[in-house]
Amino acid sequence: MGDSVFMSSNRRYEITPQMEDYDKLDPNWTPLLMFFQKPNMEFKSVSTDKFGFRTTYKKNNFEKVKFENFKKKTNEAKGIILGGSTAFGVGSTHDKYTIPSLLNEFSDTVWFNFGGRAFSSTQEALLLLLNRPVELDHIVIFSGINNLTLSCLSNYNSSVYNSFYFQNKFDQSMFFDCNQIMGVKYSFLHFLKQINAKITNNRQKYIPKTKILDQEKYDNVLLAFKRDIDLLSLLSKDCNCKISFVFQPIATWIEKKLSKEEKELFEILDNHSAAHWKILSTYIKDKQQNYIEDVKNICESFNVPFIDLNSYKDFTREEWLFVDRAHLTDSGNKLVFKIILEELL
Repeated sequence: MGDSVFMSSNRRYEITPQMEDYDKLDPNWTPLLMFFQKPNMEFKSVSTDKFGFRTTYKKNNFEKVKFENFKKKTNEAKGIILGGSTAFGVGSTHDKYTIPSLLNEFSDTVWFNFGGRAFSSTQEALLLLLNRPVELDHIVIFSGINNLTLSCLSNYNSSVYNSFYFQNKFDQSMFFDCNQIMGVKYSFLHFLKQINAKITNNRQKYIPKTKILDQEKYDNVLLAFKRDIDLLSLLSKDCNCKISFVFQPIATWIEKKLSKEEKELFEILDNHSAAHWKILSTYIKDKQQNYIEDVKNICESFNVPFIDLNSYKDFTREEWLFVDRAHLTDSGNKLVFKIILEELL
């Protein structure tokens, strides 16, 4: 089994060598957000600045957009792409081919990447609130699927706090009383308890709850999302900027003719990868129609223009657009940026 997984990983990197870089891009644990990308990371396919934001290029692809300058008042129009890992650009072969960098090449607005890998809509909203530019002209939320996926991966969710990636790991760590392992005295007591647990075979166990996306979980997803869109809508009004929501394309939610690369990559991920790919391929398929409609209705209730890329025929053709069921190739990113440019800007 180990050799089989190793061979599959190698084959995946042969097809998409850039994914090896993304797999090396570990999270950085942070207050409030839980985690963000590690700062000052430099790989061939992806890099981050000193704050953890992905590198974005200006026109002509030679000058980088510096976050410090982006936050200041200038004479330039400013826009951000807000969202999860697809907005971050997982799958692109270089920082120049992310959606913000592509928009910079063909737009007079200076765009910056506010993507956070594995972020829920609540983390997306918090990221913008914590790093709000002084002036802003357009917010494009390129997101949609993470709230559902994270709720399936987590033991529970909340209408206030939503779900987050690593939630079960966090719960498991917090299950044991942290106070018992702080300080010399408590560390010694904790050591004695561990010895006793081994001798008596009475060790505490962390028992995860079911991960089924039931109606309560689904309702919590929508309530948290509604609050997040409300906050972002209020923020856009305060800074007098446009706001739009673009629902990301999901390969299993589209009647797509898969390319040979997509077929092989999906098979590798289904057979040897983490649970979230199985969730994307099966568990939430039946939620597609209702969920997209519910997200659309929430956006429209706050006068936020809504686009569902899963309904665009451009994504159904037999072209290599996905590196997995959620993340896009350079060609996929180019399709997205063209639609944003033509319909929203």
